[in-house]
Amino acid sequence: MFINDMMQADLTRYETPLEFWLSDYRRGNKDRKLILGTMFSLFPLASLFLALTLGIVHTRHQKSYLYLYLFIGIVFYFVSTLALQKPLHFLTIPTVLVPWLIATYWLYKKRILARF
Repeated sequence: MFINDMMQADLTRYETPLEFWLSDYRRGNKDRKLILGTMFSLFPLASLFLALTLGIVHTRHQKSYLYLYLFIGIVFYFVSTLALQKPLHFLTIPTVLVPWLIATYWLYKKRILARF
């Protein structure tokens, strides 16, 4: 039987959050967490034009496709983030965000600004 004794266990101690993120212990896992956390938190801001594009429509005529477009947009954003984070590391953030902003602005300009 193994009893985990605090006197014998090798625990990594961190005093501040900065020490946790700067340490080399499990560096790859921390990088993935930081990239995913950043992309999750920037998603509402990055999808502003997509929300406007899908929200400013005549809902009576185009109601059936609204949830499909939302689902496809969310899946595309997060699948591209997950697929690119391993080969590009921290370059994933601008590599996904800049084309996402350009594409959603283009959709907004094509569907909303052209109509109104």
